[in-house]
Amino acid sequence: MAKVLAVGDIHGEWEWLNVAVERTEGGIVIACGDFGFWPKHRYVDKKTRELIPVFHPSCFDLKGATVYFCDGNHEDHWTIMEFIERHGRKPIEVAPGVFLCPRGAVVEVKGRNVLFFGGGLSIDREMRRFGHSWFPEEIPSGEDLVAALSAVEAVKRKGEEIHIVVSHQAPRAFRFRLSWGAEPSENGSLRDPTRDMLDEILFAARPRLWLFGHWHERLEGYFE
Repeated sequence: MAKVLAVGDIHGEWEWLNVAVERTEGGIVIACGDFGFWPKHRYVDKKTRELIPVFHPSCFDLKGATVYFCDGNHEDHWTIMEFIERHGRKPIEVAPGVFLCPRGAVVEVKGRNVLFFGGGLSIDREMRRFGHSWFPEEIPSGEDLVAALSAVEAVKRKGEEIHIVVSHQAPRAFRFRLSWGAEPSENGSLRDPTRDMLDEILFAARPRLWLFGHWHERLEGYFE
């Protein structure tokens, strides 16, 4: 029976993803940002010295599965914006069976409405290069938030609900501690406005389940 698998930050580790999709038995993988969407980037293979694409259809062996991912903070956001300008905010197939879900996109997964809203602040941006490995568009815009809230209202007008929200960052209303016992730092330049936008989506949609990545840890809990 086909299954649904949620995964955190892949960061272009396609071999791991290809193994993980086997668990779905031809089902669906939902990736919560930092997927590794760098379609214009190449790296040098240490053995062959050849330039290898970071993101290319040949990277995937999905065995009939479908992958939906939202953007994280570590993606090629300028290329993502180009895709959205051409295709709108519906899911965009960027490789066979692999769909980029722009901020505000809604996908029906096994009878459940899933809202995607990616993005987040890079705390390592000082070590990255503008327009190459870091893009200010990693932070969602007001337009992105309006698109997401409009999507929530559109679903409600049909007499339905948003069952699941998939994001990269977590809403600020979610209080949690990381494995070393501290809460995520939100001081000064580390304060991520994405979390405030996610709060608005949280209280507008009231989903039954929220999936997020970013923190590279397994976190779970309940919110009322």
